[in-house]
Amino acid sequence: MILSKLPTTLDGREIPTDFRTWLKYGHIWESSLLNTEKVRLTFKLILKTEPFEGHEDLGKWLNLFAWFYRCGKESRNSLSTRERVLDWAADELTIWADFKMYAGIDLRSARLHWWEFMALFSSLPSHSQIKEIIGLRGMDLSEIKDPTMRQKYADAKAQVALDCNNDEWW
Repeated sequence: MILSKLPTTLDGREIPTDFRTWLKYGHIWESSLLNTEKVRLTFKLILKTEPFEGHEDLGKWLNLFAWFYRCGKESRNSLSTRERVLDWAADELTIWADFKMYAGIDLRSARLHWWEFMALFSSLPSHSQIKEIIGLRGMDLSEIKDPTMRQKYADAKAQVALDCNNDEWW
């Protein structure tokens, strides 16, 4: 990001790069919608087209969208079996507050490229509220041998657990 320009196109087509668009993209793909509906919503969101009416190569575009969402990084399939530790919608107030506190950025008015947003998000300090919540959600309680401490962390983990039915956000 320092030595080259951030991407604004995919396969020669201009795409929206604002972080809000890509938060919606992530929410679509984490939702319980049928895959055909996810594809339709994604194409409308990113390319402003209907995917099944044109001659678009759906697989190619879905891979390009995922590549952009991952900030140009390779896919890590091992995460699919792990517990969800972040929900952009459920955690939006905490994320907003941490950006305001640690980066001095008000996300309500900020204009950030998705990759800029993710770089800032990734660099939030470990003691920021969202990073502590992520740590609790991802904690493996079976590794805690002391029963009193395990119960303490189980209670804390329950306090920040994600609600599975949060498809209403976008």
